[in-house]
Amino acid sequence: MRGQKLGHRSASAAATKTVAGKSLKTSSEALQAGTTRVKVSTKSVSADRKKPARERNNEPTQGLEVVDSRGLGTDEIQRAIDYLASLQDLRPAMRTHHRAQVEAALLSNVKLISDATQKQAARSAGVRLRLLEEEGFETFESLAQIRRITESSARTWVSRQRKASLLFTVEYDNKVLIPKFQLTEEGKLDDAVSTLVTKPLLEAGVDPWTLWSWSTRPTGLLSDQVPTEVARVNKRRIQKAVSTYIADRKFPIGA
Repeated sequence: MRGQKLGHRSASAAATKTVAGKSLKTSSEALQAGTTRVKVSTKSVSADRKKPARERNNEPTQGLEVVDSRGLGTDEIQRAIDYLASLQDLRPAMRTHHRAQVEAALLSNVKLISDATQKQAARSAGVRLRLLEEEGFETFESLAQIRRITESSARTWVSRQRKASLLFTVEYDNKVLIPKFQLTEEGKLDDAVSTLVTKPLLEAGVDPWTLWSWSTRPTGLLSDQVPTEVARVNKRRIQKAVSTYIADRKFPIGA
């Protein structure tokens, strides 16, 4: 700020700034001495002025902001006071921000889910791994090769079937996978599976991973037979099993 052309005000007048109900002030004696003490006080300015100048200047500097005003004009000193006032406004927000950062760091090391939830998550991970390894899947690329079409065409075909709830996909490791049980060897839809199993379960709100698991494992609803296998040979039986499964999910026993 030194070297700038500034207007002049009387250096004998006390400079005053109010921040959040508190007075920031400098005395004329401090201006003349070359050191400005900016005091944050809940007292009024007039009450403080009643003190002798010597007493005010000899007050301890604890709790005061000290500004070296030597060589500065009155306007420059006022700018320094304004700057300190803005800092007073920012300090609560800075403390809040810092506290939030510390709490986030602490919470990152705290176990926030119950043991039961962790065990359920582990079981779910095990189920997904089994499905991927044992049941198989296609990607857009592999499906395009099977159908002898471009990958773009394969994506379009899959998207169309998904919108009709005749086919579902899952995401794993940032890749879209198409569970293989829904397709024929030629990469077309297995009509029995898509219409009797996939479509009703998707429309009932069953999530894709659960749908995949239920469709490919023996179930008591079919005397320990696999739903997809029954769907290909006994339409009425699979329809009844699917309806019962959906009803049990909506109204579980004991609910």
